Amino acid sequence: MNEKYCITIGKYTCEVSKEEYEIHHSERERSKYLQKVKKKYITLSFETLDGDGTSGDEIISDIHQDNIEDIAVGNVMLEKLRKVMSCLTKEERELIQSLFFIKDMTERKLSRITGIPLMTLNCRKRKILAKLKEFLEN
Repeated sequence: MNEKYCITIGKYTCEVSKEEYEIHHSERERSKYLQKVKKKYITLSFETLDGDGTSGDEIISDIHQDNIEDIAVGNVMLEKLRKVMSCLTKEERELIQSLFFIKDMTERKLSRITGIPLMTLNCRKRKILAKLKEFLEN
């Protein structure tokens, strides 16, 4: 059984091989798909946003730029944290600094280094964190 494959180009119909037919058909389907996508998603350029003395670049914010509010809140929280850390005893401050500010320091490592049992260290940490939370909330 010899099948014939034909494609229509304009008003002409041509007989082609199976491979050529499949290529033509897949390209036509892709073209239809791209047209649907184009209709669904509208492409805008920055120039279309220009007007009233502003450019499109100025209207759209830079996603990589830090939000000024977030920076301000972060600075206020850091200042508060510094103040409440100074309210802790030297031992409490050293424990928190070791666990949270020294890279790759775990409770288990700190327990081995200091000789304080792991459960005791964990209990002290929880008490100190509760104390810090109370200071920060007031």
